[in-house]
Amino acid sequence: MLQTLTISEAAVGGIAPPPGYRVEQWTGETPEHLLASVAATRQSIDDAPATRSAVRAPEWTPEVVRAEEAEARAGGVEQRVAVAVEEATGLVVALTDVPLHPGDLTRTHWGTTVVMPAHRGHGLGRMVKAHLLRGLTADRPELEHVGTGTDSANSAMIRVNERLGFVTTREVVVVSRSL
Repeated sequence: MLQTLTISEAAVGGIAPPPGYRVEQWTGETPEHLLASVAATRQSIDDAPATRSAVRAPEWTPEVVRAEEAEARAGGVEQRVAVAVEEATGLVVALTDVPLHPGDLTRTHWGTTVVMPAHRGHGLGRMVKAHLLRGLTADRPELEHVGTGTDSANSAMIRVNERLGFVTTREVVVVSRSL
């Protein structure tokens, strides 16, 4: 499902973290104390509801996270990240990011949003997306539209996006086969 958010129509009010969680945000490099946890959370994308596909996410390790960050920096990409941290453990349990490419002035495309399976259903995906979106709209007043793509099997994330103001603009069917 391809969805688009028109910033002027976004529902980005303050979403407080549920009890036991806090939000952290950064631009660029992941803080060292969260690096291993960010890699583990990114790996949870494999557990997100999805239709069968030939596309595979990388195996996320701290080294892969750092390599992706270095590649983004080298390309002039400003990586915005918001995470939910479980207070009791200090671990990242939800994450979302938006890569802002040098030419992204009025439009951009959302990166990844992932919530660890044990923490799904608490509103953490919507919360981290709303926090990141609020920062984007404050820092980038020229931003008009944000696009995102979500597997049609992931109805929970589609609802999160809709609650933030995203509207479905297109449904895409991807077909693959072995040769």
